Amino acid sequence: MEPDYNFNYLMIGDCGVGKSEIRHRFDVGKFCGNIITKNFDFSCKNIKIEDNICGIQIWDAWGDESFKPIVRDYNKNKVCIIIVYDITNRESFNNVNDYIKENKYYWTNTTILVLVGNKLDLVEKRQIAYVEGNELAFKNNMLFFETSAKSGENINEIFYKTAETIIKNIENNFYKNLEESGITFNTKKIRK
Repeated sequence: MEPDYNFNYLMIGDCGVGKSEIRHRFDVGKFCGNIITKNFDFSCKNIKIEDNICGIQIWDAWGDESFKPIVRDYNKNKVCIIIVYDITNRESFNNVNDYIKENKYYWTNTTILVLVGNKLDLVEKRQIAYVEGNELAFKNNMLFFETSAKSGENINEIFYKTAETIIKNIENNFYKNLEESGITFNTKKIRK
């Protein structure tokens, strides 16, 4: 079924935090455990929000340091940016501030920002407390989730919650220009 809207998302974060596994779990509902991303991977999945079919288009960026300048160019026309860290890796959490500093110039006041602490299935090895992630998200006006790509915990919630927010923003005429905000729509759909 052709979606009423397509929403462009970008996932960033260090190598090994599970960005590709999150995308894969959402896309096909399974954990792979050995996905290796070089440059960018892309997937699209349709979900239903109220009476709208929404195509969630996810750009999954390689987390290597050498690739960061290229990632900045992909920030444009993304309605949602998801920054992922590994709850068992302090360095990946500390680097979240760098991702924010390096990329915030490209985000608009309409960009939905999300912070995700992944690998909740390894909670016994946790180095970052839930409250730390939540505080960082709050400080940067971000939604916050802790997830496990392995078990699937809270994966769908990321994408359904952000899509619900985008739909509400569209209905409230929050976006001045949908395409520049990372949203395309089916021209056959009657706009409210």
